Amino acid sequence: MVDNKHLNILKSGLEQWNEWREKNPEVLPDLSWSSIGGMDLRGINLENANMKLAFCKGSNLSEANLKNANLFGANLENVICSNSNMEGANLEGALLKNAVLKNSILINCNLKLTNMEGADLEGVNLSGSKKLKYDQIIKVKSLLNTQLTSSMIEKVNENSPELFSSNK
Repeated sequence: MVDNKHLNILKSGLEQWNEWREKNPEVLPDLSWSSIGGMDLRGINLENANMKLAFCKGSNLSEANLKNANLFGANLENVICSNSNMEGANLEGALLKNAVLKNSILINCNLKLTNMEGADLEGVNLSGSKKLKYDQIIKVKSLLNTQLTSSMIEKVNENSPELFSSNK
């Protein structure tokens, strides 16, 4: 369950949050089950944060540090998450419907049952991501310049080559 102290610091502003994180690197923020939808969180440091089942719909997480964050089942629908570092994040069961993840790092993420329908994955690095299935990736908006396994690229190219095109 969400730690109300952590949530209150977050709601006091991005500058206060990042300053608190810098001064307390040993603290693992618990924002699980929190409701932070629609917030402007550009450049936020959420590294190692527990955001299990958090409601973040419509938030701006551009340039955020979400490295190793637990986003299990989080609602990230319509988030803007461009140029973010999500390396090692657990996105199992997360809702990324219509999310914009352009040029983000999703290396070694758990993507089991992640709903990416309509997500813009242009320029995303998905190297080493686990449990990513063809039926998930085929529903995205764009894979232009996206780094995927060669077998996934081959399969998508065979059935939906327009996902790799800028003329979609």
